[in-house]
Amino acid sequence: MTSQSQPTLHLRIMAPTSVIFEGEVESVSASNHVGPFDILSGHTNFFTLLSNGTIIASKDGKQTSFEVQKGILKVQNDTVTVYANVGTIG
Repeated sequence: MTSQSQPTLHLRIMAPTSVIFEGEVESVSASNHVGPFDILSGHTNFFTLLSNGTIIASKDGKQTSFEVQKGILKVQNDTVTVYANVGTIG
């Protein structure tokens, strides 16, 4: 029996002075002025200003949350890059 893994995204979250997180995830959830949104593998190219709130990165049923005070999120070729003032909350 072979196990199939979920397609992944490469996520990089950068604060002004350091890289907060970098790795492979299955999904990313965040919010902009329109409301909450999710990003999965194969997402179209996308660029948005983030609202204050939480970014949630999920992999293998586990979630890691990052508190965001405004920022920019870019999706291109299954790579999600976030530039923001960020803190890990769990």
